[in-house]
Amino acid sequence: STLSSSSAASDVYKRQRSWTNPRWHKKSGQVVADEKVTLFGLVIVAGRKINYGRIDPRNQAEARRIFIQEALINGELEGRFPFLQKNLTLLEEWQATEERLRKRDIVVDERTLCAFYEQRIPEDVYDRYTLSRFLQRQKGGPVLEMTEADILNRRPEQKELSDFPPLLTVGSHQFKLEYHFAPGADDDGVTVRIPLDLMRSRGMRTVTPSS
Repeated sequence: STLSSSSAASDVYKRQRSWTNPRWHKKSGQVVADEKVTLFGLVIVAGRKINYGRIDPRNQAEARRIFIQEALINGELEGRFPFLQKNLTLLEEWQATEERLRKRDIVVDERTLCAFYEQRIPEDVYDRYTLSRFLQRQKGGPVLEMTEADILNRRPEQKELSDFPPLLTVGSHQFKLEYHFAPGADDDGVTVRIPLDLMRSRGMRTVTPSS
C-alpha cells in the first residue's frame, strides 16, 4: 500500500540515523563514519560505513577538517595530484633543513598549513571526488600550490647553512652527512654515510649494534 504524506513523515520521524567515529579512509578517498539506524528505538542497522560528508550537509564542516588534516597535510591522498606532491616535497626539504640546523623555527606550524588550505578550498570540498571536481573547475591553475613564502617563518642565513654542510670531504672522497634533531634519542646528531666497499678497501670494520 502507498503511505500518505502524513504517515510517511511520521515514519521518517520515528526512524533515526546517527554517525560515530568519523575518520579518513585512504583507499576510498573519503572521510567515513559508522552509521546506526533505529526505528521506534530498535536498532535496525549498526556499524554501516558511509561517506560522512556526503550523507548529511551538517557533517561537511567536520569531514572537510579531517580531509585537510589527513589527506593534504599528512599526505594520505591517493591519486594524481601534482600540487600535493609539490607541496609535500617543498615541506620535506625545509624540514630537513631544520634537522640539519637543529632548529624548529624555520617552517610554519601545522595550524598555518591547515589555514592555507582552508582559505583556498571551498566548504563543499571534503573528499577526493569533491577535490577533483574543484580542481577541474580551476583548469589546472596553481591555486593550491604552496610557495616558500607560505611555509617559511624565516630563511636561514648562509652562515647557518655553511656551519652544517651536507657533505664531508676527506681527501678525494666525499661522504653524505645525515642530520637528525631529536635530543636524547640514540640517533640524535649527525651520521656519516661511508660506502661499504670503501670501508672494506680501507680495512675498516662494520659494527653491528647489540640488542
